[in-house]
Amino acid sequence: MNKEQASKKTILLVEDDIFIGDIFETKISISGFNVVKADNGKQAIEKLEEGLKPNLMLLDLRMPEMDGFTVLEKLNEKEEWKEIPVVVLTNFSGEDDIDRCMKMGAKDYLVKSFFTPAEVMEKVEKYIS
Repeated sequence: MNKEQASKKTILLVEDDIFIGDIFETKISISGFNVVKADNGKQAIEKLEEGLKPNLMLLDLRMPEMDGFTVLEKLNEKEEWKEIPVVVLTNFSGEDDIDRCMKMGAKDYLVKSFFTPAEVMEKVEKYIS
């Protein structure tokens, strides 16, 4: 995917850690995508309710106000939201969390410490094209 094609695509980055959020915001932007940030799940759902239609969501699990599991539940409540590909990006590697997210419709589950930002973007491009 070239940068011109990517720039037409929007990624909703849902991450409460400012440092990690900044790293991924930079990497997403450099890769040519539009990026919209939400500091927690509640903000992400509010952005969707306001009409944001991301081509993909990068979703952390453990966040204040509304966690990633609740976001996945809410995405499944609306037909138009069910179509948003979700890649979970978290520090938690428990099999129960992975299974739960995949059953709730996540396309992939990435543990932050196992993937570089470049490798995460390779996965993103796989699901967004």
